[in-house]
Amino acid sequence: SNLDRIALLSPDLLKIDLQALKISQPSPSYEHVLYSISLLARKIGAVLLYEDIEANFQLQYAWRNGGRYFQGFYLQSPSERFLERDLLKDRLKAEFHQFITHEKKKLETVYEHSEQFYKRVHQVVSTLKKSSQDDDDFIKKLAEELTDCSFRIYMCDEEGYQLTGNVFKQSGEWIYQPEYVEKNWSWRPYFLENIMRMRNSRKGFFSDLYSDIETGEMIRTFSYPMDDNMYLFIDLPYSYLYEQDGLI
Repeated sequence: SNLDRIALLSPDLLKIDLQALKISQPSPSYEHVLYSISLLARKIGAVLLYEDIEANFQLQYAWRNGGRYFQGFYLQSPSERFLERDLLKDRLKAEFHQFITHEKKKLETVYEHSEQFYKRVHQVVSTLKKSSQDDDDFIKKLAEELTDCSFRIYMCDEEGYQLTGNVFKQSGEWIYQPEYVEKNWSWRPYFLENIMRMRNSRKGFFSDLYSDIETGEMIRTFSYPMDDNMYLFIDLPYSYLYEQDGLI
């Protein structure tokens, strides 16, 4: 609770108690907090030690969120003597291999979904650009084509200013929100990095899973480079992601 003290002390090690994971899986927000702490530890040059590990899934959780050191009954019971240095080496190597295989499969699945979604969007965009009167007309038509998988669509320039309003799905119907024109999103983490990524690769891709500011639900955003310094953003709802294996 005292992040200023952590920065002031610049510790070599941060210890995190996994008591919250003893009964059941916590909310996604819990893991996001742990991920943020892992980023903080990396920035200040500290390593993370996770304690109270009593099950395999807790060890996986700690490993996935930047853990370097681990302790708990799942690994070894307390002893009055120090353990042999390599006592758990083979066991942990086998468990980490399972974790790595699982994570690589998840990343490959997201990449495959991204490639498929890019092809779909690219085809629709190429068709609609020829028949649309202006940018707002274009995203309204695009929303109808992607109504099964999106709930918000808009376009920005490379500095993060919206060039269109939002088309937003409300109670199953698409509405246009002109008040979003000229809103700026460059303050969002990774926004400019993603703009540069799109500019150089000329391909679209999925964001990570995050909580939407307005709706509060977990979503992903698909970013797609248009022509003339324009970038398309398509927000995908949790309900759609849930139906796609590997996107949650």
